Amino acid sequence: AWEVQGRGELALAVLAEQMRREGYELTVGRPQVVTKTIDGTLCEPMESTTIDVPEEYMGTVTQLMADRKGRMESMSNHGSGWVRLQFTVPSRGLIGFRTALLSATRGTGISSSLSAGYAPWAGQIVTRQNGSMVSDRQGTATPYAMQRLQARGNFFVEPQSQVYEGQVVGVNNKPEELDVNITLAKHMTNMRSATADVLETLTPPIKMSLEESLDFANEDECVEVTPESIRIRKIILNREDWYKWRAKQRRANNNATNSSTKSRARYNVRKTNSIPNVRTLRTNRRLSSARLRRSIVSRKRRSNSLSRSRVSRLRKQRSSLLMHSRTRPRLLPWRISTTPWTRRASLPTRRPRRSSS
Repeated sequence: AWEVQGRGELALAVLAEQMRREGYELTVGRPQVVTKTIDGTLCEPMESTTIDVPEEYMGTVTQLMADRKGRMESMSNHGSGWVRLQFTVPSRGLIGFRTALLSATRGTGISSSLSAGYAPWAGQIVTRQNGSMVSDRQGTATPYAMQRLQARGNFFVEPQSQVYEGQVVGVNNKPEELDVNITLAKHMTNMRSATADVLETLTPPIKMSLEESLDFANEDECVEVTPESIRIRKIILNREDWYKWRAKQRRANNNATNSSTKSRARYNVRKTNSIPNVRTLRTNRRLSSARLRRSIVSRKRRSNSLSRSRVSRLRKQRSSLLMHSRTRPRLLPWRISTTPWTRRASLPTRRPRRSSS
């Protein structure tokens, strides 16, 4: 594997496209920024971005830049119907921003950027809100399966095209990943129906360029570039192995979060209890003992009320049995304990009749 550094994802896409036209096959991962450690602090490159949009799209563009950790520096409106916005945004926030800008402004947005040095790491940036539809087996994509799955999202592949396990065949409408069987075929039966020959239409697949594919790929995905086609696939093709890897990543993230919260809690405890106050400690002890006594009393009252209600319920059952029985049965004495910590009650039982013989 080689690491190629360039100015923006467009330069990397041009290199990959040139190699594809020369007959090479390669796999390209999602572009990443080159970070530096300055005075023990992790820093990332920043860019000064200037955007010209119509006035009606100013709020949409501002929201797009806010999601990418952008900070507005200036805004100018000369009354011509266009607004010029200037932002300072991390370079990794601009990955895939051009496509989102054109979609949000209906092709009217114009943007340009210049390098603005390095700044401390801005945190996590979520630029993609939709998950991927991943094929869970190898085969041929069938129109029957695509017709059943097109309500879940949009496809990247056409019917009767070859797919393999781990290939991203579409984009899901929801944020999570979705494993699909796009090779499902319709079984032949002897049943006939009136709607069997109804024409069913499929939504045309999305055709993405190499640059758009690089912008779409997640951290666990890559772009497979061949002279004939451009595909998006998972780095780990086997779905079982991919789920194990994702569970391991989640556990690592949870452990890191828990360790950070524990260290923060220890720091707060040491900071607040650095100089103990005897009067405060005595007051806290007195309050805690009073609360404990009140809780014990309320628990006893609750248990007594429960036992009394149960006794009354059993007495009503006993009277109803005596009223509705033809012959008055001989009942055993009641065994009811109203002790709060041992609440027990038993229903009346019949004594066995003695035989006349």
